[in-house]
Amino acid sequence: MNWTVDAGDHTTSAIYDPGQGDVIPDTVFICAHGAGGNMLDGAMQKTAKALTARGVSVVRFNFLYKERKSGRPDAMPVLQKCYSAVVDRVRSDLKPKKIVIGGRSMGGRAASMMAAEDFDCDGLLLYAYPLHPPGQPEKLRDAHLSSIKVPVLCFN
Repeated sequence: MNWTVDAGDHTTSAIYDPGQGDVIPDTVFICAHGAGGNMLDGAMQKTAKALTARGVSVVRFNFLYKERKSGRPDAMPVLQKCYSAVVDRVRSDLKPKKIVIGGRSMGGRAASMMAAEDFDCDGLLLYAYPLHPPGQPEKLRDAHLSSIKVPVLCFN
């Protein structure tokens, strides 16, 4: 199912992939793409297919800069505001028992920063988490991780 999600002054696109056998979703994973990707790229589609086959519903979405067809990601607060708007839509439309946030690379980083600030979610699922910017291993992006209070699963 394709959605349009209001995210402040702009809208973004999202796709709801119901888990097999899920009439009313028990758990929904809201999956954000990496900086160079989008909700339709191969990694996002494979992730959704693997999880829905196991009964987990998935919502994939584009960050606003992708909707504008820009290659440059928005600032982290704008990414998080967009992410939060998608979560709100999932809560209102699907009413799942549990919401897991996360995603690939930059999308997972945005979700992890939200979770570290006590964003209302039941877990965090990360793929290819960027522990440092490309080519800058001395600039770790891990200071907030110890503040996360929900279960975390990370695949690198």
